[in-house]
This record gives sequence, C-alpha cells and structure tokens, in this order.
Amino acid sequence: MTNILANSKIYKNYQTVIPKEVRKQYNVTDDTIIEWTKTDSGELNIKFRKKVTLEDVAGMIKKEDDTVGDWDIDRGVYLNE
Repeated sequence: MTNILANSKIYKNYQTVIPKEVRKQYNVTDDTIIEWTKTDSGELNIKFRKKVTLEDVAGMIKKEDDTVGDWDIDRGVYLNE
C-alpha cells in the first residue's frame, strides 16, 4: 500500500517545491541531489543523496605511509618524482 506523505504543485518552467515534511524526514538541504529512477514496471522512484565533496573523495584515499604530507606531494609533482 502506498502512503502519500505530501503533495506539491508544478509551477512555470516545471519547477516545484519539496514539501517541508519531506525535507525534514529525509534531511534535504540546498546541496541535496535528487535521483529519479524508473522500475521495470514503470513506477517512479525518487532518492535523495548528498553531493560528494572534495573532502569526501580525499577521505576515501588510503595512504600507505602516513608521513607523506601535502607538501611532499606538491614537491613530487613539481620535480616529477
């Protein structure tokens, strides 16, 4: 069974507002990305996700030697080491 959480209207240029109830429940902010997907049966699904930042990407990189810092990387690139 489907529960309707909220309704919104489509305005000029196909713009809409995400209802307050939805923003609060799904922690939607001004940098949230909306992903629109369609199931095999044609049902529309909407998923909210946060934009990936440079800090997020940098945190994914695992360094083998923790003594290497930003200065060492910059120096290595500059000197082609």
